[in-house]
Amino acid sequence: MRARCVTRRYRTAPDSTPMLGNGNDDVERWEQFMATAPGWYPEPDGSGGSRWWDGSAWTEHVHVGSEASGVPAVKPTLVYTPWIWIMVVLPSIAGLPQYFIDFSRDMPTYSQLRQGSSQSAMLALYSDPAYVASLAAGWVVYGLLVLFAFFDRRALIAGGHQRTFHWAWTFLNALVYVIGRSVVVRRQTGRGFAPMWVAIALTVVALIGGVLHAVSLMSTMISNMPG
Repeated sequence: MRARCVTRRYRTAPDSTPMLGNGNDDVERWEQFMATAPGWYPEPDGSGGSRWWDGSAWTEHVHVGSEASGVPAVKPTLVYTPWIWIMVVLPSIAGLPQYFIDFSRDMPTYSQLRQGSSQSAMLALYSDPAYVASLAAGWVVYGLLVLFAFFDRRALIAGGHQRTFHWAWTFLNALVYVIGRSVVVRRQTGRGFAPMWVAIALTVVALIGGVLHAVSLMSTMISNMPG
């Protein structure tokens, strides 16, 4: 059962201090108690649950229904990994070759469209080495993105993150993983949105470039038509 955080106040001072007897041992025990790092620890009165020690005094924040580990909660410090930045940049780099394919060379002319012989022209386009290489590179990049997402999530777990965005979301789209990962990391560290914003910006640039490229192809096709 998940721990439920409630607020409760100690009414008596002895509940929030270590048990003391007589002698120098008490002083040493008190110094050790005061030097304890902040974290969740068992209730001093032994009533069960855990209470937050801020490093100098017990606070009013308690967990009910969970066993205290005695280990302070450590905030993860790892925010960015090399894998996430590769995932952000790689799709844009992989899409560059398509802008260098000479579609106009294999584009059916107006006369071919009228004669119904445009199929041969389209087959020539699909068999173009540059087109085939671009298509194959797309599948290779797709597989690499899934692999890099797996490595990124594993690095985050090793860096102390209790919650992570699952790498399998990359099968849907790499941008989905980048956004989800950024949100989850941000909630735990207070940082981590940079990959998301860079990925979105690159996606917008790629969309604009694709539209302009399509307009250029249409202009070439129209220019081949007789006036």
